[in-house]
Amino acid sequence: FRELALKGLDETFRAGVLGQQEVFAKGEPQALMDAFLASRAAKKG
Repeated sequence: FRELALKGLDETFRAGVLGQQEVFAKGEPQALMDAFLASRAAKKG
């Protein structure tokens, strides 16, 4: 059971890392954070 569970966990972790690398390379998280911070700054006025 442990071998099966760890294999699945390793594959899932790798997929998550690859997904994170892809979106950070595209700038998506950075753009969302910039928009969030700008909206907060506008509210503080």
